[in-house]
Amino acid sequence: MTATHSGNSPALWANLRDGIVSEVETARTVLAQGDDRSIVSVARTHLARYGAVVVALMDEHAPDAEGNCSSCRGGLFGRKRVHAPCKPLLHYQLALTIPSTLAGWT
Repeated sequence: MTATHSGNSPALWANLRDGIVSEVETARTVLAQGDDRSIVSVARTHLARYGAVVVALMDEHAPDAEGNCSSCRGGLFGRKRVHAPCKPLLHYQLALTIPSTLAGWT
């Protein structure tokens, strides 16, 4: 199967998001309610992948030489540079320190 650029398809985004949310919720449920063997299995499977996701997110949103996020844009027509740390990194940091800041993920 060859990957192609699909543009900004809302259906594709919804499908991707639903799959990710479902996987994370399943892991969270097992971690909260599972027996020790299930918890270890989920932790071994998911923690390395989640770590890779966080590193990729941080790499994508690393500040450039001027201290701006290398990915995020704001302002009219998306031309304004956003100072680092940008919202994705701030949300991640808040989720680590104050988990209740992300509604529905506590």
